[in-house]
Amino acid sequence: MEYCEGNTLKQLIDRGILQEKPKMIWMLLREILDGLKHMHSK
Repeated sequence: MEYCEGNTLKQLIDRGILQEKPKMIWMLLREILDGLKHMHSK
């Protein structure tokens, strides 16, 4: 995933890295929701 270069999303959450980056949280959430929307449209 391009937003989590070198880490998994779980690693970013576990390390607390996302707490310092609210814009990144919203970008990741948007990507996840776009993926779910795409899966449900098929």
